[in-house]
Amino acid sequence: MNHCSVLFTPMIYRDPRIHNWIGDNLISPMSNNKHDAELHMAVTFDSIIGMYGIFPRQEIFISNWLRYKDKSSLFPLMKGQNCRISSKADERLYVVIDTAIDSYYENSPKYCIKIEDYGQIKAWIAKIDSDDLHLLLDTDIDHFAALAVVVTGEPCIYEGYKESTYPPSQHRNALNVFSNAALKAVSWNKPVEVTDYSGVFVYPQKGSAILKGEKRLNIDFEALEIQKKLDQMLSFAITPVNTTHKLKEEETSKIYEKGEDIISKPPNVLIYADTADTAENIKSLLTKILDPERYTIYYLTPLDAPKNNWVNQVALVVVCGNILNNAADRILEYIIHGGKVLALCSNMLYILLPSFKTAEMRENELVCLSYGKWKRVHMMHDITCYQASPRRNQFQDFEDRRRFLSKVPQSADYEDKQGKSHVFDVKILGEEETWQNPSILLATLANSDGKIVFSQVHLEKDPKEYENEEDLFKTLKKSNAARLEIITDLLSTHLGMEINHAIETPIAYTPAYLLSKTENFKIELLKNLSNLTEDYILQQSSLKMQFFTNIEEISKIASEDFLPIIMNDKARPFNFSSTQYYQTLQTKKLGQLIIYSDILTTTMNVIEGIVTHGLAVITRQQTQGRGRCFNKWISPVGSVLFTVQIHVPINSILGRQISILQHIVAVAMISAIRSTPGYKNINLRIKWPNDIYIGTSIKIGGLIVRTHMNASNYICNIGAGINLSNSKPTICINDVISQYNEKYKVNLEKFSYEKYMALVFNQLEYLLDP
Repeated sequence: MNHCSVLFTPMIYRDPRIHNWIGDNLISPMSNNKHDAELHMAVTFDSIIGMYGIFPRQEIFISNWLRYKDKSSLFPLMKGQNCRISSKADERLYVVIDTAIDSYYENSPKYCIKIEDYGQIKAWIAKIDSDDLHLLLDTDIDHFAALAVVVTGEPCIYEGYKESTYPPSQHRNALNVFSNAALKAVSWNKPVEVTDYSGVFVYPQKGSAILKGEKRLNIDFEALEIQKKLDQMLSFAITPVNTTHKLKEEETSKIYEKGEDIISKPPNVLIYADTADTAENIKSLLTKILDPERYTIYYLTPLDAPKNNWVNQVALVVVCGNILNNAADRILEYIIHGGKVLALCSNMLYILLPSFKTAEMRENELVCLSYGKWKRVHMMHDITCYQASPRRNQFQDFEDRRRFLSKVPQSADYEDKQGKSHVFDVKILGEEETWQNPSILLATLANSDGKIVFSQVHLEKDPKEYENEEDLFKTLKKSNAARLEIITDLLSTHLGMEINHAIETPIAYTPAYLLSKTENFKIELLKNLSNLTEDYILQQSSLKMQFFTNIEEISKIASEDFLPIIMNDKARPFNFSSTQYYQTLQTKKLGQLIIYSDILTTTMNVIEGIVTHGLAVITRQQTQGRGRCFNKWISPVGSVLFTVQIHVPINSILGRQISILQHIVAVAMISAIRSTPGYKNINLRIKWPNDIYIGTSIKIGGLIVRTHMNASNYICNIGAGINLSNSKPTICINDVISQYNEKYKVNLEKFSYEKYMALVFNQLEYLLDP
């Protein structure tokens, strides 16, 4: 293991997409070679925990970090160096601890570990304008085995401060200003005074330019300055959702009055399952039942479930099978705050309703279910019990069983981690008909309307899973329609989900139009297409395009893998007003040349392989839209969907920190509305770096950037989508404008598709213009 770093993490699914997700999120952001890292399974300890190797070994450059004092100190971090580690070189190693500054809360001591018990802290850095804190731990194999990184450079030292006990309220600011001073000290190669701490200086140490680190740090500092200028320039239009600056109550009221911010559960559905196959089956089932224009379905992994970052981001959680205690605690917290949960054959039942726990049971038994108007529905029951409790050996007779069922508790008390009691009302919705076992239960929390439906019958299982058992398969197949109707009713009636009532129709892809004000842009595009054949065919990796002069020449209809593009100016798309678009557009390059089609797989597929600065691909609807980490992006009619290509010189200020481009595009998408006279107070906001929100809780848009290089430029394909006129899946810009008009008795016009697109390109070119 000398050539790799080692990572212990919950083992989720053996799907390569999940492994890629783990690698992207768990490799340290401070690693110099993180983009070269590959994650490989090394050892499986059990069904939950796995050990992974990260190749090549991670390298951490620490010249812009701050050295820990050798003795105990109180500020800016409280610690004591009491751990004795081995003096043998072959037993020593370094570990990077990536954590969050704002993670301490009332019950933190129950969940915290003392880092100093595992080694000696040598250096630290706090990431500017974020909650991230990074510690370098010098340890040995016995104290902290196998989590090693390569360390280069020497951390900065700081001198001049007076040792005293500063109030905790100053600690966070201190971490930021000390770290900022370290960045400047190494960038400028000279001592730098720490902001707000007169006479306190940070000194760079020798070896700070190892691995060309000095250039890299210059880039980082320039990026901070660019970001600062952007925030200042458009501060009137932007209030980042996750800003570290805590607005005072009076400041908040100036941005939006109480009640203007629309609070609603975003339309995400999360699936937590104990096997990958089960998760996929549930996703397939929900995709058919739920409104496809309303919800996006994701997997909730055992790694993410205990975190709190998803709790306010979902409309429903579906749990299937056994769940870990820390994940169950978080899901119950979600219910307490008004969340909705469907628990399918899960131990969640016994966690919340322990009185239903039994001693003797039969598993996976064919039963007849009674639920509402559905009677004698043959289903597979996960656990069927024939005993009231461990105190009794058996039921004496049928009536004895009925007497027990009449005493089923109508409420359940749950005590959360803070010791607060919550009373759930419990109702039996469905029973197994032979013994009247409670098979479907509803628990409701009256004060928040949080709900959880428990099903102990396998509503998620398709009869096809039992094809090898002929008689059982035939029986379940007869009840399959009723099974789907029951789970649909549970989702809509008891959990408030919107159901898909549309009749499924084939997708009708449409031809595209090449539009511009002048022929010069079209000629330039065709010249740049080096792979264009004599028949004007351009073959991409996932799409073949062919250019036609007239629509009459098209002999093959548009499809998922073929796109005809019409170049004749006299042929205009019916659903896109090029007149209104070009009347609003004021750019030199961006958006002057566009490829428009009503329905595409994704705009990214069209622009792939084309090299033309300013080219935009625009559509009304996508069938395969993707967000970050390959997440599906719902693309209903009324949303604005586009990809624009931007060339950034590698040696420019922006080119030396190209990742900041996504920030600039997000600003352009917001300021297209809020910089328009009269629209300044429309409550559009940015969650850095690339999500667009209404208020603080409703996401209505986002963007992704795909980048490659040629000899002199970064070629950046920026894909973006935002809800402009579609009220589903959440809300849209024009709905918010209507609400604003009604509240303030004004008459602001709604934005057309074409006008908004042109304004975005106007703002984007303005921000990119040096």
